Amino acid sequence: MLFLSQPVGVGFSYEEKEAGSENPVTGAFQNASVATPDGIYPVINASAIDTTDLAAMAAWEIFQGFLGALPQLDPGLDVKKEFNLWTESYGGHYGPSFFNYFYDQNKLIANGSISGTALNFNSLGIINGIVDEYTQAPYYPEFAVNNTYGIKSINDTVYNYMKFACFMNNGCLDQIRNCRQAKEYPANPSTDVLCSEAQDMCRDNVEGPYYAYGGRGVYDIRHPYDDPTPPSYFEDYLNLPAVQAALGVSLNYSDANNDIYWAFQSTGDFVFDNFIEDLEMLLDQDVRVGLFYGDADYICNVSRYTNPIDLANV
Repeated sequence: MLFLSQPVGVGFSYEEKEAGSENPVTGAFQNASVATPDGIYPVINASAIDTTDLAAMAAWEIFQGFLGALPQLDPGLDVKKEFNLWTESYGGHYGPSFFNYFYDQNKLIANGSISGTALNFNSLGIINGIVDEYTQAPYYPEFAVNNTYGIKSINDTVYNYMKFACFMNNGCLDQIRNCRQAKEYPANPSTDVLCSEAQDMCRDNVEGPYYAYGGRGVYDIRHPYDDPTPPSYFEDYLNLPAVQAALGVSLNYSDANNDIYWAFQSTGDFVFDNFIEDLEMLLDQDVRVGLFYGDADYICNVSRYTNPIDLANV
């Protein structure tokens, strides 16, 4: 079993590392010339991998390097190598994109165009994943007031605002459509701007009011917002010197990386539509796909499966 921190710069992964700290406002890395260092942090070129599809390419290279450097893991030419990938949350983007790219690389290996180790698909698991924002966005206000636990986390004014922001002219769904139309012409320099604006519109005005006015958990609506689930003390544990020594790492653990977040934000990757298309392709290739959703997670909520909205009639 291989755990991959992706994209580079999260978890214990890094391009380079340096003594520094995190900016208390932006969360971005700042070196010793700005503030007194409190640990060792990853130093990365965040704009080098600023979309999920670029992350897929990087992941392929990581797997190839990992397997190439450890020939003892090769079971032999007569043994089929099967690849199973499990992801969660933004893994609704990562999983389908990675498998799609890996499938294309496998074909190139098979026809002799490139060298490498083919990874034959067996199954893809997505746990509480955000696959398609156009599908998910309308259900943020719905889940906030109508969920398994009978929690009405926002009042009618906030609920109606979220609904209006989603469906109004030039609202969330309109802007996602504009982004996707622009992506059909990749040479258009305004594409990233349109997609980033669509992401901002949806996240700030349709998803975000819940965080400002709901007072409930991001990943578990049963918990108050100031009682996060899971608790954050696992980060303190992973940053203990003894734990880092046992793991063989030499830098701080980062559960998130704001430099990467803003890089992905700038391209609008969150609202791209190719991930649901990738998922359809995998199903056509008879890859086993498992989707698992809990009933308390707000940010990747399950209500779109249980409380369908007819978008055509709204």
